[in-house]
Amino acid sequence: MLDGSTSFDPLKLKEDPKQIIISGTTFQYVFNKNNGLISQIEILGDSFVKDLPIPSLYLSTEIDPRTKVYEARYEQNAKFDVIKESDEEILIKSEGRYYDSKGNLSPMKYTITYKVDFDGVIKVSVNNTALDNFSIRWLCFAKGAFKLDVCEYLSYLPDLSFTES
Repeated sequence: MLDGSTSFDPLKLKEDPKQIIISGTTFQYVFNKNNGLISQIEILGDSFVKDLPIPSLYLSTEIDPRTKVYEARYEQNAKFDVIKESDEEILIKSEGRYYDSKGNLSPMKYTITYKVDFDGVIKVSVNNTALDNFSIRWLCFAKGAFKLDVCEYLSYLPDLSFTES
């Protein structure tokens, strides 16, 4: 908990029928209310999400997951709620189902809880629940992609080998 001597800008939450936007001083997260996933991340004015939402959850019952894959991003009626909202943290929860690209439903549901702190740190917890008996060969988290050009500075190897004298 922050005391009165700590200076920070409070978190802001904007909501409309399609999305929830949480922003702080240096960041903005956009959550898609249809599927409960993060559709956009902006830090210091740069957009980080490339093509897939984050986390991009998917499962498959096949040996080769490319032959039959169910993904959270195809959910269109997720339950999405703001659980807690304060200046320091916002807690949101989404629940949905996995679908294939043709709209076929899998017997698995997901629950995602996001905790966003005032400094932009986000904690993501995922719980999967089988609603019927079936075999899973693949259950994957974070297949999402970031834009390479804006992530370059996050791990720049020449900087790691440089020492000042």
